[in-house]
Amino acid sequence: PDISSLNYEHWVDNGRDVDYFDYVDTVVRWENGGENIVEYAEEHDKNIQGFSDISEYFEPGVVYRDFSSNFTAKRLPDNSIHSKNAYYIEIDEDLENYLLGHLNSWLNRFIMMGLNPGLHFNPGDVKNIPFVPNPDNTEDIDELVEFCIKERKEQFLLEDRSAEFDPGTFVENYSEQAYYEDIHIANVAVANDFISNKIFDIFEISSESRQRIRDGLSSDLTELPYIDRDENTLPGILKKYMSIDDDPRKIEECRSYVRDNPEKNLVGVAQSLGVSPLTIAEIKYEENAY
Repeated sequence: PDISSLNYEHWVDNGRDVDYFDYVDTVVRWENGGENIVEYAEEHDKNIQGFSDISEYFEPGVVYRDFSSNFTAKRLPDNSIHSKNAYYIEIDEDLENYLLGHLNSWLNRFIMMGLNPGLHFNPGDVKNIPFVPNPDNTEDIDELVEFCIKERKEQFLLEDRSAEFDPGTFVENYSEQAYYEDIHIANVAVANDFISNKIFDIFEISSESRQRIRDGLSSDLTELPYIDRDENTLPGILKKYMSIDDDPRKIEECRSYVRDNPEKNLVGVAQSLGVSPLTIAEIKYEENAY
């Protein structure tokens, strides 16, 4: 049948365990404000319980996952419909980035794990977390959150199931694709730790309490130096915050470890060696350690 006249909209389901922004790989036919879905359900004796409140559709906002081993919040893609398993938070546009950074911070993840020690999060959980709606000096958080969103979108340009997929970014081999994915993952991981530290500062969390919160969750990637050399690709926004090292002996130690452990997790290798995951991503590419 001719479907050129039909209207399809992006459908955001529970999604994957990805923070800040996730790709959309599903669409639904959407006619007359969703009446076609209601009519289909009635005609075929099916329920439509997967749909959330229609009044929330096509509105900007933040969503977080129902089922996840780690609490993740992300910006809702523009002009999209979302599942009721992707819990929606409406907030003023000028606070959206700050809320995203707050929700993905290690302080909030620690609190959410206390509220829900299992794998499910609830619609009302966010109402029970401490939140300072108008803190001073959120410009850095805004900038870092926008950077994380940009990195996720660029990461998904290479994902052929993604609505963001761009055939023009096609790479010639697996190593190149793995490198770009590693770099984007590392950039977000490091930026999120800088955001987490700024959230700790807003709530005046002591260094001892910060360490207890991170125990069992993640070490602080901001403390791991980036090894500077001629071919470095450190983004300017991270260069503002990161410590830089230029010890060539450390580079050789990293090369040897990466060659011997190509299967190990990028962030895990960085933590083992005490250097930034950005450095490890670059060395993995140079050594073709995939």
